[in-house]
Amino acid sequence: MVEGYVDIYGSPMIDLVVEGKLSKAKVPVVVDTGFNGDLCLPIPLGIDLGVQLIDTAQVELANGSVSEELVFAGRAQLGERGKPVEIYLTRSKEALIGTRLLRDEVLRIDFRCRELTIE
Repeated sequence: MVEGYVDIYGSPMIDLVVEGKLSKAKVPVVVDTGFNGDLCLPIPLGIDLGVQLIDTAQVELANGSVSEELVFAGRAQLGERGKPVEIYLTRSKEALIGTRLLRDEVLRIDFRCRELTIE
């Protein structure tokens, strides 16, 4: 089980270990149920980790526009399990975990108590 929290801005958060070819890091990530990919990371973090370019993909953004984005490979450790992930690098300062990485999990968010669990 992974335990997280709801931050003071109302964002559901977990700490996720992300690994590239050069290093790994524990990263606070926003659980984004509107994002159907694996993971979005800030560009500087992706560079530091050494994620590897593997593909491009058409991505529909929240505003409805479609963009061609670079797709990178890395690994993420959700609880005790590590798995390969597709990573998009963004100009945002926030990292996001999407529903593709959570598809085999049970996500519970209690906004009132500011608690989050993934089983």
